[in-house]
Amino acid sequence: MLNLTPPADEPSDDRRQHARREARVATVMLVARLISARGDQLCRVRNLSTNGLKVNTPFPLVVGEEIRIELRNGRSVEGTIVWSSPPFAGMQFHKLENVEDLLSTTPIGGEAQVARLPRVQVNQPVLVHAGTRMLGASMIDLSQGGAKLRVRSSVEPGSMVSLSVTGLGSLKAVVRWSRDEEIGVAFHETIPFDTLSQWLTSRESQ
Repeated sequence: MLNLTPPADEPSDDRRQHARREARVATVMLVARLISARGDQLCRVRNLSTNGLKVNTPFPLVVGEEIRIELRNGRSVEGTIVWSSPPFAGMQFHKLENVEDLLSTTPIGGEAQVARLPRVQVNQPVLVHAGTRMLGASMIDLSQGGAKLRVRSSVEPGSMVSLSVTGLGSLKAVVRWSRDEEIGVAFHETIPFDTLSQWLTSRESQ
């Protein structure tokens, strides 16, 4: 799927440099957000080139499926699955991409941007244990390192809480911010990639 061979009309020196650049990025392994018509998932990006990438995810992708990959630096690519052999699949970009730009840490649009763990959109009921209170809440989005919740009762920033999530157990966290009926929490321990990706996949199959 990945064409790592430069065009035949390139000068030989340029061809060798092009091949070296592609070989250098072939070993990347980046945690990213995978978005499809079937929902959000986590994935690992590997073998990145100008016209496609290899994706590693427990979620079975289908040949012909349109997906978007969002990287931690805010950049994203869109394309089509051209081969699938779970847990791996090959994505061909809709247009050629600049590999250096995709991997760049330079802020997009000149604005300061902090790279963070990819967040996936979820709609998951949870119980929030805040001191002596037990609050019903809805998890809006989730990453390995934290979550955004919709909760009607006020929870002050700095509060220590525990989230009871079906399939993930108890997640201890601290409230980082509170706004209207939403709060953002940071987990004390990062959820392992395999644990979270398998959980997301199991939700899609239910």
